[in-house]
Amino acid sequence: MASCKTFCVAGAKGGTGKTTVALNLAAVLRDPDSVLLLDADVEEPNAALFLDPIWQGKREIYRKIPVVDESLCNGCGKCADFCAFGAILLLGKTPVIMAESCHACGGCTLACPRGAIQEEDSVLGIVSFGFTETGLHLLSAELLVGNASGVPLVRTEKDTPFSGSIRIIDCPPGTGCTVVEAVRNCDFCILVTEPTLFGLHDLQAAAALLRSMEIPFGVILNRSGLGYDEKIEEYCRKESTPLLGKIPYDRRIAVSYAGGGLPVRDLPEYIPVFEGLWECIREYIR
Repeated sequence: MASCKTFCVAGAKGGTGKTTVALNLAAVLRDPDSVLLLDADVEEPNAALFLDPIWQGKREIYRKIPVVDESLCNGCGKCADFCAFGAILLLGKTPVIMAESCHACGGCTLACPRGAIQEEDSVLGIVSFGFTETGLHLLSAELLVGNASGVPLVRTEKDTPFSGSIRIIDCPPGTGCTVVEAVRNCDFCILVTEPTLFGLHDLQAAAALLRSMEIPFGVILNRSGLGYDEKIEEYCRKESTPLLGKIPYDRRIAVSYAGGGLPVRDLPEYIPVFEGLWECIREYIR
C-alpha cells in the first residue's frame, strides 16, 4: 500500500466531465489489474454503469444515531445547545432527535450531564466491490436516502486495502465535506473544468480548497473550443497552475457517454489524448 499512488479527479462544478476523465484515464492504463477506481460520488454513483463490473460483494456501513432515555433526561437542553447542525430540538423539556440532520459526531452524548443520551447503529449506505472483464478493480459507495453526510462512506472506500499501484478517485462535485475527505492525502488532484464562466468560477473555488490542503493539482479543460478557453488558460497562467491538457468539444464523445460507452473504446483516436494526460501528470509528480 505504501507504493500505491492516489489520483483524485475533482471539480466544483457538476457536469464538467469528472467521471468521463476518471473512467478514460483508468481505461488506458496498461495494467488494469493494478488499478482501483473508487466512485466517491456517493449521492449519485454512476461509474458502474459504464464498466458493467462483476460484483464480488457488498457491505452496509453504519453511523451512530443518538437516542434519549427520557427516564434520565431532565430537559436541561445542553444537548440541543451543543448540536451545531440543529439535529436536536427541545420541545418543552423533551429533546427530539432529527436523525436526517445528525452528523453522528457523538458530541451530544458528551454534553449531556446525566448520561441520558446513548447511540445506536443506523445504516448509512452500502459499499460494493467488484472488477471488470479487463481486471480493473472498482469500489462504489451509495448513500441511502435521508442521510446527511457521506463522509464515512468515502472514508471506508479509501481505507479498503489494495495491493495495486494506482488508485483513481472519482470525486463528487463541489467543495463540501465529502470532497474534502475524498482528496485528503492524495498524491495529485486533477481538476476538470469547462470553458464557461461558471466553470471558471467553480475552478477557482476548487483550487482554493486544494491549496488550503496543500495538495498538488493540475487542470484538464474539457469541451475545449465550446466557449471561453482563453479565460481558463489566463487563470492557469496567473496562478501558475499546470494546464495538463484539453479534451475537445466533440459530439461523438457525448453520444458515446449517453450510450454507456467510453471514448477510448468507441473513438480510438482519443487513446493518445488520455495517454498524454497521464504523461503530463507523471511529469508534474516527478
